[in-house]
Amino acid sequence: MIFDWAGVGFLFDHETPDKIVCMPNTLDNLIEVNPAIMMGKPVIKGTRITVEGIIERMAAGETESQILRALPHLRPEHLRAALACASKAMCADH
Repeated sequence: MIFDWAGVGFLFDHETPDKIVCMPNTLDNLIEVNPAIMMGKPVIKGTRITVEGIIERMAAGETESQILRALPHLRPEHLRAALACASKAMCADH
């Protein structure tokens, strides 16, 4: 089954649920979902930084500049990808 999370395509096989493969997409695979990383929560690819954590920082009032200073290996496009992921997840529930 192929599903979309924030513009990131994932291939999910119900027979091997521990393996999820990212597919090329418009967000350049900035977000990944892997059951072995952060209990399967969406994370910035190659990190353990969850989309949830980024959204929580934004909700607490941190600016993009503050987040990028605190997490210097991230780029602005990672923050946009996190917002897009959260938005898609919210829309998928309704």
